[in-house]
Amino acid sequence: QLLGAYNLENVLAAIAVGLYFNVPVDKINAAIANYVPSNNRSQKMVTTHNTIFMDAYNANPSSLALAIDNFKNVAGDAKLLILGGMKELGAESEIEHRIVLQSLVDAAFRNVMLVGDEFGVLKSSFQPFQYFASTDDLCQCLQNDRPAGYTVLVKGSRSNQLEKILPYL
Repeated sequence: QLLGAYNLENVLAAIAVGLYFNVPVDKINAAIANYVPSNNRSQKMVTTHNTIFMDAYNANPSSLALAIDNFKNVAGDAKLLILGGMKELGAESEIEHRIVLQSLVDAAFRNVMLVGDEFGVLKSSFQPFQYFASTDDLCQCLQNDRPAGYTVLVKGSRSNQLEKILPYL
């Protein structure tokens, strides 16, 4: 139930810790099989309208790149990406956000909603994508034009508070 091949290392670490402490293998397997992610971390949610991959607890260049790469391989024709800016990157922020935009273009994603000042400074670089200054602005848009039939990736730094959009998906 844990999304993303990038979580394999976490599962392997959990297995190693269990084995180290002599936890029986059947209990390790049951614990992993029954683990349900929460707190906006690698969660899969199915609503009446969409399937959502919610991973908005944190974002940095490597986690965002892995999430986008994983999402390319997720089944579904109608995909929507909702990405919040990566915070605390300092002087590297513009470069790292530009790399994200290029990866979205290279992957031929068409339905992309970007949130935050980090993307705002690059507005002229992503004409096909929608930009919102804040999550509240995005909520207003989604409330007026609710998406349906999509597989949605929601990823961004915690301070974007992207969980606010869930009632509109």
